[in-house]
Amino acid sequence: MSPNGSYLFHLRPCNKLKTAIRVLALLSSYLSEPEHGNSDGNPTPTIPALSATDTPLSPGETISYLVGMASPWIDLSSPDPVVYDISRQVLELEISYAAFCGLGNVVVPGPKLQYGSSHGEGIAQYAHAIQEALALNNFTQILVQLPMTYYPDQDDQHVQGSLSPFARSEYIEDGSRAKHDFLATWDAWHIIRSVCNYEARLFVALSIPRHLPAIHVQSRWHSEPLRLVSLTAQTFLPNPIGSPVLTKHHQALIHRYMRLRPPPWILLCDVGPIPGLDNPETKFAKADGFIDNSAASDPELLPTPAEASSYKEHPTSKPSINRRGLTPHLSYIRDLPQLSTPLTVLEQFSAGYQDYLQRPLQPLSENLESMTYEVFEKDRIKYDLYEAAIRRALTEWISAGKTVSSPSGNIVIAVVGAGRGPLVTRALRASEGA
Repeated sequence: MSPNGSYLFHLRPCNKLKTAIRVLALLSSYLSEPEHGNSDGNPTPTIPALSATDTPLSPGETISYLVGMASPWIDLSSPDPVVYDISRQVLELEISYAAFCGLGNVVVPGPKLQYGSSHGEGIAQYAHAIQEALALNNFTQILVQLPMTYYPDQDDQHVQGSLSPFARSEYIEDGSRAKHDFLATWDAWHIIRSVCNYEARLFVALSIPRHLPAIHVQSRWHSEPLRLVSLTAQTFLPNPIGSPVLTKHHQALIHRYMRLRPPPWILLCDVGPIPGLDNPETKFAKADGFIDNSAASDPELLPTPAEASSYKEHPTSKPSINRRGLTPHLSYIRDLPQLSTPLTVLEQFSAGYQDYLQRPLQPLSENLESMTYEVFEKDRIKYDLYEAAIRRALTEWISAGKTVSSPSGNIVIAVVGAGRGPLVTRALRASEGA
């Protein structure tokens, strides 16, 4: 979903479940052989290329509206070299096939941080796998899926068909778990992007938790290349009438992220299917979640007389009819940007210049353009403080009986580097009130 509330893409897996079953069978067969299970000198099994029956993706007109999801069952940070190599092969096959289909964005599950007593030791090899995947082509963008903060028990949540449990015990150190580190996932991201040499095609897909961490943890992600922000059904809370809503803190967080340029996409996970999407008889006029008029002849979808009357009296409000209940999470997120506070004059003026290095100005050797001074003069706080400081200095100068510039008691103020004159204006205004 985009900031204006329209639906931009649909997340599709790059592999089907039967691919995971085939890879698990291949790995189990490999590890069951004594010469493979107890030695690292043998080559790891080779994963065959994907076929048309292994993936739901295919080249077509709708591919530009899809975002791929790499297999969540791979483990690129596993301490077992066999599990890591198989996971790396699967990822490279998926990235290559996604590039063949013309898919521009692929979400890759983030690294697992905790293995026994070791913490974060597999991040470097995870980063190398991402670096190799980026080198497969020049246009596919990779979105690393990371939670906003780290909880030690989240690594114990294995997805169906995960390769993590197949890591051999001799590669996992027993011991106590690491303490809760709120910035552990950000530290992992910093290592990944550093290994990848700050690749421009590498982004963050940030998962928002139900309970937000401290503000300094939230703001740490504000300066990162956020491409996607994901919300699950557990992130929402029911309001008094049972509709899903976000807390005030979650709303403020999303509003801050939506002011980034470019703003991230919003992805809803595990909120249920869109009713009628798989029904060929259901028509959608556009990707806004509302059923087309030709398919709205069902009385269940029409507003009641009271709702219709309310809508006539308040045309700016939308009637609360049953069709909004079909996709309550989508409807809520679509209306959420309208609740955002408008941008300030300075934020509107500086739009498009965030996170860009600017060439240092040389006012002594170059003639600055009028537009440059226009930017300076947007900082009203600076000029307010200058005026207050001049007024206070003049008041203290007179009260102390210091030497004045003329017999009439006037004081000369020299403005060095006056620009277009706003400091002169403020100095004159301060002298009137001194």
